[in-house]
Amino acid sequence: MLVPTSISSNNLAFRGQDKKNSFVSAGDGIRIRTSHPVFVKLETLQEGSVVFWESIPQSFQDHVATINVSLLAVLVSSNAQSIDIYEDDVGNFWLAVNYTFNKGDYISTLAWVSSETVREDLTIPESVSFPESYPDDIKPFLNPGRKMPVNDTTVEEIAKTYATQDMIETIRNILNFANDTQTYDREKIKRLMTGMLNTKDILDFLNDPLESLETGNSFCFERALLVATILRAAKVPTRTFTNADLKTWIQVWLPGTGWVDAEVLCVQPQSVFPRSLIYAVPWMIENSSDAIFPFTWLPKTLMRVSNLTFGSFETFDINEYGTFLSQPVDIELYETNPDKFRFQIIFEPEMVQAALTRNGSDITFHLIKGDKETSRTLISEETNSIGFEGLSVSFKPVHHGDVVILHNFSVQERGMFDVRILVLLVVLVPAILVFGLVWKTRKTRS
Repeated sequence: MLVPTSISSNNLAFRGQDKKNSFVSAGDGIRIRTSHPVFVKLETLQEGSVVFWESIPQSFQDHVATINVSLLAVLVSSNAQSIDIYEDDVGNFWLAVNYTFNKGDYISTLAWVSSETVREDLTIPESVSFPESYPDDIKPFLNPGRKMPVNDTTVEEIAKTYATQDMIETIRNILNFANDTQTYDREKIKRLMTGMLNTKDILDFLNDPLESLETGNSFCFERALLVATILRAAKVPTRTFTNADLKTWIQVWLPGTGWVDAEVLCVQPQSVFPRSLIYAVPWMIENSSDAIFPFTWLPKTLMRVSNLTFGSFETFDINEYGTFLSQPVDIELYETNPDKFRFQIIFEPEMVQAALTRNGSDITFHLIKGDKETSRTLISEETNSIGFEGLSVSFKPVHHGDVVILHNFSVQERGMFDVRILVLLVVLVPAILVFGLVWKTRKTRS
């Protein structure tokens, strides 16, 4: 992975927003999402320090669709020590967070993403010949990678058995081979998604293609690795595609067409092509690098995967997050479709949304509740406090290039009794009474 530029932490990171499975039509061929959360929560089962890497959704283009992704916000749990954001060779954005924790602490991130599909083309050729050569930017997708043993003799033999002179036929043959020989591992996906998985390294939980061939069991992520490995051995450029719901499939590159979706869990041959990306929010595109899962951590430390999706609002507490990173949207774009660029920061007792916009050099923070809204132009390097509908939101904004970091982000109910005042009263009142009694006694004696 690339070495990112350091960004100090105790903050929250912004760039995107979406309500899960909420869509607004914007004309033929265009569909716009409102904010969609990508939620990862891990519980540490031992003391230690790690660097946690997570792929942050990115804009994406293939033959089927063009998806523009706006990463409105990333909230990072308050025990983060430092934060980095960088881009890999394929175009994935990665969030790298340094954590020091005690047993039982949580590592969690919440990314708000907004996306729109601006093009869709479902026309796939019936037959495509293998090219004599491949473009330089496509060649890496023929290479071996971590858990992708392209040069293994068993893999090469399978590829040779099912390959033909036609790329489409080759793809169908290999997909059918995988589905004929593999059963769906429901128990593994259940453990992964219900928070019962204890692991030192998430990658140890995943079968590589040789293990899948031996066991005959796999879920979508493992089957995508298996099929991608065999297809690469058959000289079909292939990459995996994971969306924000942790569903994984493959994409194959066809000369004259480009990248095309192929479903690795197809039931019938005609279901292989195409797979529409209208409702997909990309999470990670895999090339031949070591980045084969949307998140991982080093060194290997015992963790419990508590949550990989935003299953319920009750699991979210804004005050568990101390850092906010945001890439504000231009004010003109925000005003054309404000719902698309808002994200939730409070879920109980009532819904409150937020947004950050840019107007020249001015950065404005918006709070929205129903049809009410308040805005504040931020003062950099100072604590900014905003009162709105019974809430007090405060943070210290710092500019880092085109990213705004909101340090010490906190939300309180306005007028809420501060427990520190109670502690102060408990200590001071008896002291004052004792002092008064002593003083009165001394005065009486005198």
